[in-house]
Amino acid sequence: MSGSVRTMTDERGESSFAGKDVTKVLERSKTALLQNTENQSNMQTKEKTKKSNTKENKKKRIVEYKYSPIMKKKKKKNNRISEEKMQQAAEVLKLYNMAIKVYGERYPDGWPCRLALARKVTPERVEPLCYIASLYSENEIKTAFWNAVMSPYCNGRKKERSLPADIMWLVQPKVFIRLLEGNV
Repeated sequence: MSGSVRTMTDERGESSFAGKDVTKVLERSKTALLQNTENQSNMQTKEKTKKSNTKENKKKRIVEYKYSPIMKKKKKKNNRISEEKMQQAAEVLKLYNMAIKVYGERYPDGWPCRLALARKVTPERVEPLCYIASLYSENEIKTAFWNAVMSPYCNGRKKERSLPADIMWLVQPKVFIRLLEGNV
């Protein structure tokens, strides 16, 4: 008996090895083989993904994300500003630039104004400039900007502040009220 495999037939007439169904054994062995091959293929793909996560591939992914259609849609929404608001913001910027130029004409030999001229109306600037234009009259805006031009703090000539202020800082509501009152 050693060396030979005992086969038996059960009630259905199917052969079995030592009382076990051959089909059940074969199914179990097939599923075990499939699981092993899946595990091996998963291991290989993990290794491939580890290798593909190099710096070059990360840069490619970032570049693709920056220029995706979703990002373009967001930029378009931010650029939709009415002409009315653009004109209001441009008027406030003109008053700011005028205060700097008038200071330069009145005091050519004095210490120079270090505030920079505002060249463009950008989408980030429109909202705060329109807010200032809606709350204050033209004379009040001129007064506030003149106080900013004359202020050593805004020009960066104090120990607390070594850099000159910019237009975005000056038009913040809390700062603008202080400029108007002459407290800066």
